[in-house]
Amino acid sequence: MSGGKKEIYEEKMGKKQDAKIVHCCKNMEYFLNEKKVLIFYNPIFREYFIGLRSYKDGKHAIYYCPWCGKQFSPSLIDTYITILSDKYDISFDVPTGKYFDISSNEFDFPRETESTPEEFKTDEWWKKRNL
Repeated sequence: MSGGKKEIYEEKMGKKQDAKIVHCCKNMEYFLNEKKVLIFYNPIFREYFIGLRSYKDGKHAIYYCPWCGKQFSPSLIDTYITILSDKYDISFDVPTGKYFDISSNEFDFPRETESTPEEFKTDEWWKKRNL
């Protein structure tokens, strides 16, 4: 980085050092908060990913921090889907992000549902289960 930009970056990084680091390192904290890089964290599934500029707003999962190299905890999306299906008769459609009631007769088409338990709309579901 050139002199001026490097100083601004280091100044911002210094401010972030005082805050509690929730993710793996201060660089990851900085870039997740600043939104200058298309890097994101989904707390519901415990997933880190890079956003892709495409017609479908795609994403590419990442498994290690690009700055410190720490391996991230595994994604919980499969566990999420299994628990919703087995315990609540709810199917989660990953591409659309919609929830469907699957408790009805097998010949009926699943109906979209709004009755997803609140804990599954945040990271509460996996923290509560110590995952």
